[in-house]
Amino acid sequence: MKRYYEENGNYWYEDTLIKFASDDKNIISSGEWSGVKSFESKKLYWKINNLFDFLVHYGKVKDADLNYPIILTPGGGIADGMHRIAKAILEGKKTIKYKQLKEMPRHDFKKD
Repeated sequence: MKRYYEENGNYWYEDTLIKFASDDKNIISSGEWSGVKSFESKKLYWKINNLFDFLVHYGKVKDADLNYPIILTPGGGIADGMHRIAKAILEGKKTIKYKQLKEMPRHDFKKD
């Protein structure tokens, strides 16, 4: 199943965001993001209804590679990287690599 980010009924696949963020002309800022701790109490949109769902996300957190930056929306939301943020929190890290987009790419699909 492809992972995606949703905002206001617009959906972007993870690979669309990663490809868009790989072009420096689409980036407004990058470096080490210090907002890791602020996400400890944020609402998650992960669907966790049973132990299997939990273990799927546990595996994604465990396997998350902190060498890849998270992707922030122009407004500072997390478009890609919640499992990496979770891993950074578990490892006691204060910062995480990030790229913030100047604008969102064209959405992959839309739901009303």
